[in-house]
Amino acid sequence: MVTQSGKTPFIEGLVDLRYDSEGIKVGFFGLIRDITERKIAEHKLEESEKKLKILNKELEQRIEERTQELKESEEIFRSIAEQSLVGICIIQDNLIKYANQQCANMWGYTIEELKGWEPGEFVKLIHPEYREMVFGQSVKKQKGLSNVINQYQFRAAKKTGESFWVEIISNSILYKGKTAVLIMVIDSTEKKEAEQKLRESEKKYREILENIKEGYFEVDLNGNYTLVNDYFCKILGYTREELLGSNFRGIFDEKRSKEISKLYNQLYKNEISSPLVYERSSSLQSVETLYIETLADMKYDSEGNKVGFFGLIRDISERKEAEQKLKESEKKYREILENIKEGYFENDLKGNYTFVNNHLCKILGYSKEEILGMSYNFFYDDKISKDVYELYNQLFKNKISAPLVYENQLLTQSGKIMYYEALADVKYDSEGNKVGFFGLLRDITERKKSEQKLKETELNLRERVKELISLYELSKLVITSDISLE
Repeated sequence: MVTQSGKTPFIEGLVDLRYDSEGIKVGFFGLIRDITERKIAEHKLEESEKKLKILNKELEQRIEERTQELKESEEIFRSIAEQSLVGICIIQDNLIKYANQQCANMWGYTIEELKGWEPGEFVKLIHPEYREMVFGQSVKKQKGLSNVINQYQFRAAKKTGESFWVEIISNSILYKGKTAVLIMVIDSTEKKEAEQKLRESEKKYREILENIKEGYFEVDLNGNYTLVNDYFCKILGYTREELLGSNFRGIFDEKRSKEISKLYNQLYKNEISSPLVYERSSSLQSVETLYIETLADMKYDSEGNKVGFFGLIRDISERKEAEQKLKESEKKYREILENIKEGYFENDLKGNYTFVNNHLCKILGYSKEEILGMSYNFFYDDKISKDVYELYNQLFKNKISAPLVYENQLLTQSGKIMYYEALADVKYDSEGNKVGFFGLLRDITERKKSEQKLKETELNLRERVKELISLYELSKLVITSDISLE
């Protein structure tokens, strides 16, 4: 039906026959009810039921798929767990609900033994020293509490009673509808022993650094000190607290800071070979100028990245002063040698001249440049060379007492034979090793000539005396003869 407004409602009617007083059917009578809203509701319900059926079907499919995924996931988990080198177990209600073979192997039990324990009996896996802490963490995680430690190390106890170190990572999970703890265990005994050895090594390393008589330092790439030993502080005149975190540019003067920065930059860029070794006179901000010898190299982290520099420094001020005094002494020594009126020489063990003074050059008639590097036997014939070699060989072997004093002759540059007198001894290096010979040489040619003339004069005198004696004897005979005649 259509209402006056033009709407078509849903109606429900109840109709019956209408009779007159004589029982003759004369019409109808009835009731109608507007059921439009009910029909709309029924329509919506039908649509909802259709959608619900579709959703139920989809849900069933998803549940089936999810169940399959869970089955596959569980199979994958078990497959991974059984093949894993990491121990894996699940604890729920203080019982070991699951343990893989690696977990059982670590402690020396079978899986059946682990799963067959009473509640809380798993604490026998923990060394007594750590039981309270580890058990407490397990209980908190089984309750799903948040104030827990998920990763830590503790000492464990094997079935045999032997202790070993493990590292665990654990988290609360939902297992078969209840909260449980999933635990992954790594045997960290070797790591722990390595850490202990490293600590002992570092302790020894620190002790060595603190007791060596050289300054040790480490700086980052910006030049800030990150580690110094006591002797480093002593050399520079600062406390450890003052140095750590400070920059080397604040310790050394501007000129030396620039030089040091340049050297370390070259070392960083591999432009110079390592280790870097250098000497510098350094004006410090806190003390007087020092002479410092430094040995430095790059510092790397565990991944091989350059993170700074480390090195040793040595205060060589006293050595430098000694070297300066030695230079001054050598200068005076050389001046004396150059001004004496005797020839001075130094030879290596092969007999080559390593040093000569001016007077020796004058005696031999050669320049210093010509003589240096020349062998001694250049100035002798073969016989005299052998004689001189034998003398020095005996001196070297301590077969004759030092100093060696001898006379001989040599050939000068002019071709003249020169007679000389020499005094020689063995030359030693700073470590007491024999490294050559040194000595003085004097031209005694004139003296030899004088001696020769003296000998000749003596010989002439002897001859004259003999002649006089002969004349005297002859005169005696003549006188005797005259007396006899009388």
